[in-house]
This record gives sequence, C-alpha cells and structure tokens, in this order.
Amino acid sequence: LALAAAFAVLRKDTSDAALAARTVEEVNKTAAASIVDQKVKVDTLVKAYNDEKTSLEGKKNLLNQLNKISPEYFGQIKVGAGDVEAIALAQGRYNAELLKTAKITAAKDRIVELNKALLDGEKMTDVSVWQTAGNFISAMGSGAAFTGNQLRTMGANVSSNTKTIQSQIDALAKFV
Repeated sequence: LALAAAFAVLRKDTSDAALAARTVEEVNKTAAASIVDQKVKVDTLVKAYNDEKTSLEGKKNLLNQLNKISPEYFGQIKVGAGDVEAIALAQGRYNAELLKTAKITAAKDRIVELNKALLDGEKMTDVSVWQTAGNFISAMGSGAAFTGNQLRTMGANVSSNTKTIQSQIDALAKFV
C-alpha cells in the first residue's frame, strides 16, 4: 500500500512537470504564431533587397521601409558595401527580439489565466465522480463519514490543483 501511494505521488509529480512543459510549448507556439505577419513582411523586404534585379533606388526604398519597421535594427544601414551582410545580421537580431518579446507577452497572458484559475474556488475543489464514489464506498453508509471524506477530498484537490497550477506558473516565469 505504501509503495502504491509513493507511485501515485511520483506519477502526479511527473504529470505536473509534463503539464508545465506542455504549457511552455503552448506559449512558444502562441508567440511564434503572433509574429508571423511581422516576420514575413521583413523577410519579403530583405529578399527583394537581395534580389540582383533590384535597382539602387529600389534598394534605398526597401531599406527605408525596413527602417520604418524597426529603426533600432535597420536604421544605421546604408546602401553600399557590406549592406547585404548588415541587413542579414539586423534581420536575425530583429527576428530574435520579436520572438523574445512575443514569448514574454504570451507567458504573461498565460500566467494571468493561471492566477485567475487559482482564485476560482469552485473549480479548485471539484470532486470527481470517481472520488465521490470512492468516498461513498469508504464511508460504508455513514452520512457523516461520507461528508468528512468529501471535505478531505476537496482539501486534497485544492492542494493538488494549486501545486499543478503553480508548477505551470514557475515554468513560465523564466520568460518574464
């Protein structure tokens, strides 16, 4: 019996870690999806800039558009020697910063959702059908014992759900 209890605790800890990892993965996917339009716009401009058929005037126009998108990354680049390499470097830095910012935003949003879940007392104490059935059976017909079992289960659920949600928040905190 003690071995079964130890296994159940280990399994719960593992599932909390797996859920936290899935939450981080969801945040990464949300962040990546949120920057697609911006990334594609810059990638398209850079590709046009690098096209051999683009005139000097066209390159100036494209560089001006990149500068409007992000003067911090593209503002110091001038058309001429080393411009292609400078743009490639700026593009990489811009995309990395864009993704980093999107991850922070997505993580903050998810942390807010998780904190709201912590405040939802009804959901935190929910007793499943299986828990209720087990409590009823173990009470052996005693209403008082059943009520006590249900209350203990509710308390255990709050503790378990809090731990699960907190593990997700802790995993997301590295982004913020």
